[in-house]
Amino acid sequence: CLCYCLWTLCIGVAGGESDPADWEAVCALTHPAVAALRPRDHIRIYRMCVRLRPFDIEARMGLAEQLASSGDTASSAHVLHGVLALPVNAAAALDAHNALGVIMDTHDRAQQAERHLRAALSINPAYTPALTNLGNCLWKQRRAHEALALFDRALRLEPFEAGHHYSLAAAQFEAGQPTTAVAGFKRALALSPSNAPALLGLGHASRDLQDPSAAAAAYAAAFDIMAAGTQEASMPARTHASPGQPGDAAGAVECAVGPAAMQAKLLEFSARLAAGDHCHLPVDMSRACLLAASASALTPS
Repeated sequence: CLCYCLWTLCIGVAGGESDPADWEAVCALTHPAVAALRPRDHIRIYRMCVRLRPFDIEARMGLAEQLASSGDTASSAHVLHGVLALPVNAAAALDAHNALGVIMDTHDRAQQAERHLRAALSINPAYTPALTNLGNCLWKQRRAHEALALFDRALRLEPFEAGHHYSLAAAQFEAGQPTTAVAGFKRALALSPSNAPALLGLGHASRDLQDPSAAAAAYAAAFDIMAAGTQEASMPARTHASPGQPGDAAGAVECAVGPAAMQAKLLEFSARLAAGDHCHLPVDMSRACLLAASASALTPS
Protein backbone atom coordinates (compact mmCIF):
# COMPACT_ATOMS: atom_id res chain seq x y z
CA CYS A 1 0.00 0.00 0.00
CA LEU A 2 2.81 2.40 0.92
CA CYS A 3 4.69 1.59 -2.29
CA TYR A 4 1.51 2.10 -4.34
CA CYS A 5 0.76 5.48 -2.76
CA LEU A 6 4.29 6.76 -3.34
CA TRP A 7 4.33 5.40 -6.88
CA THR A 8 0.95 7.00 -7.72
CA LEU A 9 2.04 10.36 -6.36
CA CYS A 10 5.31 10.20 -8.33
CA ILE A 11 3.45 9.36 -11.56
CA GLY A 12 0.98 12.16 -10.98
CA VAL A 13 3.70 14.75 -10.49
CA ALA A 14 5.69 13.49 -13.50
CA GLY A 15 2.60 13.51 -15.74
CA GLY A 16 1.47 16.96 -14.72
CA GLU A 17 -1.69 15.61 -13.08
CA SER A 18 -0.62 16.65 -9.59
CA ASP A 19 0.63 19.92 -8.23
CA PRO A 20 4.45 20.00 -8.55
CA ALA A 21 4.48 21.24 -4.98
CA ASP A 22 3.34 17.75 -4.03
CA TRP A 23 6.86 16.62 -4.86
CA GLU A 24 8.03 18.08 -1.58
CA ALA A 25 5.75 15.57 0.11
CA VAL A 26 7.20 12.79 -2.03
CA CYS A 27 10.74 13.78 -1.05
CA ALA A 28 9.80 14.00 2.59
CA LEU A 29 8.21 10.56 2.56
CA THR A 30 10.43 8.57 0.25
CA HIS A 31 13.75 8.46 2.07
CA PRO A 32 12.47 7.33 5.50
CA ALA A 33 9.67 5.22 4.00
CA VAL A 34 11.80 3.23 1.58
CA ALA A 35 13.12 1.06 4.41
CA ALA A 36 9.59 -0.24 4.95
CA LEU A 37 9.18 -1.30 1.31
CA ARG A 38 9.89 -4.69 -0.18
CA PRO A 39 13.50 -4.90 -1.48
CA ARG A 40 12.38 -5.12 -5.10
CA ASP A 41 10.58 -1.77 -4.75
CA HIS A 42 13.54 0.18 -3.37
CA ILE A 43 15.35 0.74 -6.64
CA ARG A 44 12.16 1.53 -8.55
CA ILE A 45 11.16 4.26 -6.10
CA TYR A 46 14.62 5.82 -6.04
CA ARG A 47 14.83 5.77 -9.84
CA MET A 48 11.57 7.69 -10.03
CA CYS A 49 12.87 10.18 -7.47
CA VAL A 50 16.02 10.78 -9.50
CA ARG A 51 14.02 11.12 -12.71
CA LEU A 52 11.74 13.76 -11.20
CA ARG A 53 14.46 15.56 -9.26
CA PRO A 54 17.79 14.95 -11.04
CA PHE A 55 19.66 17.24 -8.63
CA ASP A 56 18.38 15.47 -5.52
CA ILE A 57 21.72 14.18 -4.25
CA GLU A 58 20.13 12.25 -1.39
CA ALA A 59 17.97 10.33 -3.85
CA ARG A 60 20.98 9.57 -6.05
CA MET A 61 23.00 8.33 -3.11
CA GLY A 62 20.05 6.24 -1.97
CA LEU A 63 19.77 4.71 -5.43
CA ALA A 64 23.48 3.93 -5.49
CA GLU A 65 23.26 2.26 -2.09
CA GLN A 66 20.27 0.15 -3.10
CA LEU A 67 21.93 -0.91 -6.36
CA ALA A 68 25.09 -1.94 -4.52
CA SER A 69 23.04 -3.86 -1.95
CA SER A 70 21.31 -5.74 -4.77
CA GLY A 71 24.70 -6.74 -6.22
CA ASP A 72 24.56 -4.39 -9.21
CA THR A 73 27.80 -2.61 -8.37
CA ALA A 74 28.38 -1.49 -11.96
CA SER A 75 25.14 0.51 -12.00
CA SER A 76 25.87 1.78 -8.50
CA ALA A 77 29.28 3.05 -9.65
CA HIS A 78 27.63 4.75 -12.64
CA VAL A 79 25.23 6.59 -10.33
CA LEU A 80 28.06 7.61 -8.00
CA HIS A 81 30.11 8.97 -10.89
CA GLY A 82 27.03 10.98 -11.82
CA VAL A 83 26.90 12.40 -8.30
CA LEU A 84 30.51 13.55 -8.55
CA ALA A 85 29.76 15.21 -11.91
CA LEU A 86 27.25 17.50 -10.17
CA PRO A 87 28.09 20.55 -8.06
CA VAL A 88 27.75 18.65 -4.79
CA ASN A 89 28.83 19.67 -1.32
CA ALA A 90 31.83 18.18 0.44
CA ALA A 91 29.78 15.67 2.45
CA ALA A 92 28.20 14.15 -0.67
CA ALA A 93 31.54 14.03 -2.49
CA LEU A 94 33.10 12.35 0.55
CA ASP A 95 30.45 9.62 0.62
CA ALA A 96 30.55 9.11 -3.15
CA HIS A 97 34.35 8.76 -3.28
CA ASN A 98 34.34 6.35 -0.34
CA ALA A 99 31.58 4.20 -1.87
CA LEU A 100 33.34 4.15 -5.23
CA GLY A 101 36.57 3.15 -3.53
CA VAL A 102 34.86 0.17 -1.92
CA ILE A 103 33.27 -0.89 -5.23
CA MET A 104 36.54 -0.61 -7.14
CA ASP A 105 38.40 -2.55 -4.44
CA THR A 106 35.74 -5.27 -4.55
CA HIS A 107 36.41 -5.66 -8.27
CA ASP A 108 40.21 -5.68 -7.74
CA ARG A 109 40.70 -2.34 -9.45
CA ALA A 110 43.25 -1.27 -6.88
CA GLN A 111 44.52 1.93 -8.48
CA GLN A 112 41.04 3.35 -8.98
CA ALA A 113 40.02 2.28 -5.49
CA GLU A 114 43.05 3.96 -3.95
CA ARG A 115 42.45 7.13 -5.96
CA HIS A 116 38.85 7.47 -4.78
CA LEU A 117 39.66 6.65 -1.16
CA ARG A 118 42.49 9.16 -1.08
CA ALA A 119 40.12 11.71 -2.63
CA ALA A 120 37.72 11.06 0.25
CA LEU A 121 40.50 11.55 2.77
CA SER A 122 41.57 14.77 1.07
CA ILE A 123 38.11 16.10 1.90
CA ASN A 124 38.15 14.80 5.47
CA PRO A 125 41.43 13.28 6.70
CA ALA A 126 39.69 12.04 9.85
CA TYR A 127 36.96 10.06 8.05
CA THR A 128 37.52 6.64 9.59
CA PRO A 129 35.51 4.54 7.08
CA ALA A 130 37.80 5.75 4.29
CA LEU A 131 40.88 5.17 6.46
CA THR A 132 39.83 1.58 7.09
CA ASN A 133 38.80 0.96 3.49
CA LEU A 134 42.08 2.35 2.20
CA GLY A 135 43.94 0.20 4.72
CA ASN A 136 42.18 -2.90 3.40
CA CYS A 137 42.93 -1.86 -0.18
CA LEU A 138 46.63 -1.36 0.52
CA TRP A 139 46.83 -4.58 2.52
CA LYS A 140 45.59 -6.53 -0.49
CA GLN A 141 48.46 -4.97 -2.45
CA ARG A 142 50.90 -6.26 0.20
CA ARG A 143 51.66 -2.74 1.38
CA ALA A 144 51.50 -3.85 4.98
CA HIS A 145 53.37 -0.94 6.58
CA GLU A 146 51.03 1.64 5.05
CA ALA A 147 47.94 -0.40 5.85
CA LEU A 148 48.88 -0.88 9.51
CA ALA A 149 49.48 2.86 9.84
CA LEU A 150 46.00 3.59 8.49
CA PHE A 151 44.32 1.08 10.81
CA ASP A 152 46.24 2.56 13.74
CA ARG A 153 45.22 6.09 12.70
CA ALA A 154 41.55 5.11 12.58
CA LEU A 155 41.86 3.52 16.02
CA ARG A 156 43.42 6.65 17.51
CA LEU A 157 40.55 8.73 16.15
CA GLU A 158 37.88 6.37 17.50
CA PRO A 159 39.47 4.39 20.34
CA PHE A 160 36.15 2.94 21.52
CA GLU A 161 35.15 1.51 18.14
CA ALA A 162 35.50 -2.27 18.28
CA GLY A 163 35.84 -2.56 14.51
CA HIS A 164 39.05 -0.55 14.49
CA HIS A 165 40.62 -2.73 17.18
CA TYR A 166 39.61 -5.76 15.14
CA SER A 167 40.96 -4.43 11.83
CA LEU A 168 44.32 -3.56 13.35
CA ALA A 169 44.56 -6.87 15.23
CA ALA A 170 43.64 -8.90 12.13
CA ALA A 171 46.33 -7.13 10.12
CA GLN A 172 48.88 -7.64 12.89
CA PHE A 173 48.05 -11.33 13.00
CA GLU A 174 48.39 -11.67 9.24
CA ALA A 175 51.71 -9.80 9.46
CA GLY A 176 53.06 -12.45 11.82
CA GLN A 177 52.52 -10.61 15.11
CA PRO A 178 50.21 -13.01 17.02
CA THR A 179 51.11 -11.70 20.49
CA THR A 180 50.15 -8.14 19.59
CA ALA A 181 47.10 -9.41 17.74
CA VAL A 182 45.81 -11.31 20.78
CA ALA A 183 45.76 -8.09 22.80
CA GLY A 184 43.95 -6.29 20.00
CA PHE A 185 41.32 -8.99 19.58
CA LYS A 186 40.71 -8.95 23.33
CA ARG A 187 40.22 -5.17 23.27
CA ALA A 188 37.72 -5.57 20.43
CA LEU A 189 35.84 -8.21 22.41
CA ALA A 190 35.83 -6.06 25.56
CA LEU A 191 33.95 -3.43 23.56
CA SER A 192 31.82 -5.88 21.57
CA PRO A 193 31.57 -9.35 23.16
CA SER A 194 29.37 -10.83 20.41
CA ASN A 195 31.85 -10.32 17.56
CA ALA A 196 32.43 -13.78 16.13
CA PRO A 197 35.19 -12.58 13.73
CA ALA A 198 37.20 -11.22 16.68
CA LEU A 199 36.76 -14.50 18.54
CA LEU A 200 37.87 -16.40 15.44
CA GLY A 201 40.94 -14.18 15.14
CA LEU A 202 41.68 -14.68 18.83
CA GLY A 203 41.44 -18.43 18.31
CA HIS A 204 43.86 -18.37 15.38
CA ALA A 205 46.37 -16.13 17.18
CA SER A 206 46.18 -18.25 20.36
CA ARG A 207 46.68 -21.37 18.26
CA ASP A 208 49.84 -19.92 16.73
CA LEU A 209 51.09 -19.01 20.20
CA GLN A 210 50.66 -22.67 21.26
CA ASP A 211 47.86 -21.82 23.68
CA PRO A 212 45.30 -24.49 22.75
CA SER A 213 43.05 -23.90 25.74
CA ALA A 214 42.53 -20.24 24.84
CA ALA A 215 42.13 -21.17 21.17
CA ALA A 216 39.52 -23.83 21.90
CA ALA A 217 37.59 -21.45 24.17
CA ALA A 218 37.59 -18.74 21.51
CA TYR A 219 36.47 -21.13 18.75
CA ALA A 220 33.71 -22.54 20.96
CA ALA A 221 32.48 -19.04 21.82
CA ALA A 222 32.49 -18.06 18.15
CA PHE A 223 30.50 -21.18 17.30
CA ASP A 224 27.94 -20.42 20.01
CA ILE A 225 27.47 -16.90 18.64
CA MET A 226 27.09 -18.14 15.07
CA ALA A 227 24.66 -20.86 16.14
CA ALA A 228 22.55 -18.38 18.12
CA GLY A 229 22.60 -15.82 15.32
CA THR A 230 23.74 -13.06 17.68
CA GLN A 231 26.85 -11.95 15.77
CA GLU A 232 26.97 -8.18 15.51
CA ALA A 233 26.39 -7.10 11.93
CA SER A 234 28.61 -4.03 12.27
CA MET A 235 31.80 -6.04 12.54
CA PRO A 236 33.67 -6.17 9.24
CA ALA A 237 34.63 -9.56 7.87
CA ARG A 238 38.32 -10.16 7.19
CA THR A 239 40.27 -13.19 6.11
CA HIS A 240 42.71 -14.47 8.73
CA ALA A 241 45.41 -15.66 6.37
CA SER A 242 48.69 -17.23 7.34
CA PRO A 243 51.44 -14.77 8.27
CA GLY A 244 53.05 -13.32 5.18
CA GLN A 245 50.08 -14.22 2.99
CA PRO A 246 47.70 -11.26 3.23
CA GLY A 247 44.46 -11.86 1.42
CA ASP A 248 45.25 -15.51 0.69
CA ALA A 249 42.03 -17.44 1.21
CA ALA A 250 43.69 -20.87 1.26
CA GLY A 251 43.09 -22.43 4.64
CA ALA A 252 41.43 -19.25 5.87
CA VAL A 253 37.96 -18.75 7.28
CA GLU A 254 35.86 -15.76 6.30
CA CYS A 255 32.71 -14.63 8.04
CA ALA A 256 31.18 -14.03 4.62
CA VAL A 257 30.68 -17.78 4.11
CA GLY A 258 27.38 -19.47 4.85
CA PRO A 259 26.54 -20.04 8.52
CA ALA A 260 26.58 -23.85 8.19
CA ALA A 261 30.03 -23.86 6.60
CA MET A 262 31.29 -21.40 9.20
CA GLN A 263 29.95 -23.49 12.07
CA ALA A 264 31.44 -26.65 10.56
CA LYS A 265 34.86 -25.03 10.26
CA LEU A 266 34.75 -23.77 13.84
CA LEU A 267 33.79 -27.21 15.06
CA GLU A 268 36.60 -28.73 13.05
CA PHE A 269 39.11 -26.40 14.71
CA SER A 270 37.70 -27.22 18.14
CA ALA A 271 37.76 -30.94 17.44
CA ARG A 272 41.41 -30.85 16.44
CA LEU A 273 42.32 -28.88 19.54
CA ALA A 274 40.27 -31.18 21.76
CA ALA A 275 42.15 -34.17 20.32
CA GLY A 276 45.51 -32.50 20.91
CA ASP A 277 46.18 -32.21 17.18
CA HIS A 278 49.47 -30.37 16.52
CA CYS A 279 49.82 -29.62 20.21
CA HIS A 280 50.96 -32.97 21.70
CA LEU A 281 48.37 -32.63 24.46
CA PRO A 282 46.39 -35.28 26.32
CA VAL A 283 43.58 -36.42 24.06
CA ASP A 284 39.98 -35.62 25.05
CA MET A 285 38.45 -38.16 22.68
CA SER A 286 34.87 -37.81 23.92
CA ARG A 287 34.81 -34.09 23.19
CA ALA A 288 36.77 -34.54 19.96
CA CYS A 289 34.35 -37.19 18.65
CA LEU A 290 31.33 -35.08 19.56
CA LEU A 291 32.71 -32.00 17.83
CA ALA A 292 33.87 -33.95 14.79
CA ALA A 293 30.44 -35.57 14.42
CA SER A 294 28.75 -32.17 14.64
CA ALA A 295 31.12 -30.78 12.04
CA SER A 296 30.44 -33.66 9.69
CA ALA A 297 26.71 -33.15 10.02
CA LEU A 298 27.06 -29.46 9.14
CA THR A 299 29.53 -29.87 6.28
CA PRO A 300 27.82 -29.78 2.84
CA SER A 301 28.19 -33.08 1.02
